[in-house]
Amino acid sequence: MPCVCRFNGISIYFYPGKAVIKSLIFHVRLKNMRLASIEIESGELLAGSLVNLNNRQEKLLRQWTKEHRSELLKAWEQARTGVALDGIPPPVGTSP
Repeated sequence: MPCVCRFNGISIYFYPGKAVIKSLIFHVRLKNMRLASIEIESGELLAGSLVNLNNRQEKLLRQWTKEHRSELLKAWEQARTGVALDGIPPPVGTSP
């Protein structure tokens, strides 16, 4: 499961080839807890919940998703085809 970015305790993963995927999605984890699946293109929450994120973490995640949409799409394709991920930078001023 390739991790594409980490910030403020949040990790962004792809699970390529796990199932037939109807949407291009990424998965959000907080520490070791799987939280949610988010559609890349719309930023829509498709499964799970973000309730365990504090307000700042959720705001950072949503903003990061918007700002890096094209990079997320590229990384998703890399993960799907087994190519090593380039990684996507975290929001400025955040810690892993």
